[in-house]
Amino acid sequence: MWTVDYALQLASVGYSAAHIHTREPGISYNLFTASDEPANSSSHWTTNPSFYGVLVTAEALRSENGAIVVDLNLKHTLDSAQYGGYAVYDAGDKTVRQLVFFNYANVSASDNQKITFRVPEVTFSSGMGKNLFVKYLTGESMGETTNISWGGLTYANVVNGNPDNSTTALASIQVNCSKGCDIDVPGPGLAVAFAVGNLTILP
Repeated sequence: MWTVDYALQLASVGYSAAHIHTREPGISYNLFTASDEPANSSSHWTTNPSFYGVLVTAEALRSENGAIVVDLNLKHTLDSAQYGGYAVYDAGDKTVRQLVFFNYANVSASDNQKITFRVPEVTFSSGMGKNLFVKYLTGESMGETTNISWGGLTYANVVNGNPDNSTTALASIQVNCSKGCDIDVPGPGLAVAFAVGNLTILP
């Protein structure tokens, strides 16, 4: 989650790129852990938590004309450093394409300390839909290293490079947001809400 938050925070203050540092094998923030077996063995590389952060960041910043990222400063309205959010605008038509919401509550999956983020009333471009498609990044805890899912899929223990359905994942949903809507985010976890069409948040 910190990888996504870090990338979006940098973008919100004007950075156009950032380096994700990797080191020798055994470092937890590497994207991958390579197998120490010969290349022709049945062993395989494994993904680390920051790998999922890169996947989420790539989707969160997706825009045809370049992205403008705005920190929503949710800590001022929710009165807690455990939460955060960003809006990602298309640089061409200045409409919101993605909303990203963080819940840093470090609890077990059984506690599921969710936070509800309120998306205000929105107006949509002519002919566009009125829904948000919401994908979740979730894990058992903030210290989880393998049981992580993005959009219901995980790369934990896969051997062919294709993600598997995660049995503990929160399913992606579609939410009608023409009159405002609520997006629940479990803790710990984050949600990316994709505009089905383009939307503009009203003041």
